[in-house]
Amino acid sequence: MIKNSSFDTSRYTSGPVRLNGGNGSTQTITADDQAAYGLAPNPDGSGATYTYTKTPISTFKLDNVWFSQQQPNSSPLNGATNVTLNNLRVAGQLVEYRSQFPLAPSGIGTLTSTFTDVNGQTQDVKAGALTNGDTWVGAWTGDQTKNNSSDLTLITRNTGVGLMGEQYTTGSGDGKLSYIQFPLNSLTRAPSQATLHLTYVGHRYSTVPSTDTDQLLVQPVSDTTCTGGGTSCPVNTMTGQNRPSFTATTASVAKSAAFTLGSTVIAEGGGTHQGNAVDGRDITVDITSFVQNAYAAGRSTLVLAVGNAGGTNHELRFVSSEGAAGSGKLTNGTADMAPGLTVTA
Repeated sequence: MIKNSSFDTSRYTSGPVRLNGGNGSTQTITADDQAAYGLAPNPDGSGATYTYTKTPISTFKLDNVWFSQQQPNSSPLNGATNVTLNNLRVAGQLVEYRSQFPLAPSGIGTLTSTFTDVNGQTQDVKAGALTNGDTWVGAWTGDQTKNNSSDLTLITRNTGVGLMGEQYTTGSGDGKLSYIQFPLNSLTRAPSQATLHLTYVGHRYSTVPSTDTDQLLVQPVSDTTCTGGGTSCPVNTMTGQNRPSFTATTASVAKSAAFTLGSTVIAEGGGTHQGNAVDGRDITVDITSFVQNAYAAGRSTLVLAVGNAGGTNHELRFVSSEGAAGSGKLTNGTADMAPGLTVTA
């Protein structure tokens, strides 16, 4: 067991944890190995060559162990019967999704991976991925050249030009779209089910009835085919003028169930909205086919455009990865509110 410890992963090209237990194969120890290299002597005392079966390590556990960086390829974890990983952290962030693992477990008899949630309950680490990049872009003149990947919330507002408002390019409209990226390298097969999770913060206008309903619309996009005519518009530099170029249709989008806008009002302006109330509802969208297609194509990441179906003055906010965790997060945000992708094998 390694408990209540930390590793500066940047200092290791190999490791810091390399568990390579036995795999049931036969190991031969020659007479020369024993005489010259200090390997275990023949149990019968003869010094002659002998063989033995390499048996797995029975139990290995990491509990409340911190890693400064994620370098799973340098830390294989295999050849053990029972492995427990509990409350691991990478760069200070609690590991809640398998994509965050700082180690590379394989060939483990029984692997148990857990974390303690904000309510003090033990939860299984989720199959799937935490977002590794998210932003929103705006059509309004003051938003068009801004990259918002460090904002604490994601915003959607449909201009009505295109199914998601994605075709709006000029004018005085105030449309907004969000983009979320997920790593797919933790998948070992195409999932039978994949679900996008976004935590709802609230909406903009107090004049909009709390009983109004809306839906999220989601479509996979490419960050190498961009509205500015270029071939690069990644999340961390994306703007309203240079973002993924796509056309949304009824057949191409996935939709959430309808949800009410509720009574949590988040006024426009006010910077990062750090002290805002958070509605907290988990809005989900079935994106199984998007993940299956990306996996089949061998893609390492999936980028999603997220908008809302629309309604007069429906401007909606959701918790971003920066709003869920870190020193400058939303006051009422928690780590489990970050955009996430859960999968079922």
